[in-house]
Amino acid sequence: MIASILFLMAPLTVIVEDVQSTEGQIYVSVQTEADFGQQRGTAGTIVDPETGNMQFDFDVPVGTYGVSIWHDDNANGQFDFQENGWPLDAYGVSNNGQYTFEDAAVEVGENGAIVRIDMTYPRQ
Repeated sequence: MIASILFLMAPLTVIVEDVQSTEGQIYVSVQTEADFGQQRGTAGTIVDPETGNMQFDFDVPVGTYGVSIWHDDNANGQFDFQENGWPLDAYGVSNNGQYTFEDAAVEVGENGAIVRIDMTYPRQ
């Protein structure tokens, strides 16, 4: 007998607010705790940015996730930092918190969830 695992899927809407540049790409990553901060995730997308607010829709298994965004405006494929360690690239995390899974955790129930993330553009 073959056992199958069925996951109850739910909609997750991610709204990225205040995109300020159309250069490069925006990366959106939906991650479980095990994947958070890694270059892998449950769902994700890479898109050409538009200024203002952008919406991304995913279907994910019911569960707890952290959502992170990154605007690679120079399209070099890496997250850039200043010499002092502060980010050069724009970024954001669910709950607009610190970059830890505990701060970013969002519960996606059977009815889904909507997450709003402010894009943070660092001072240079």
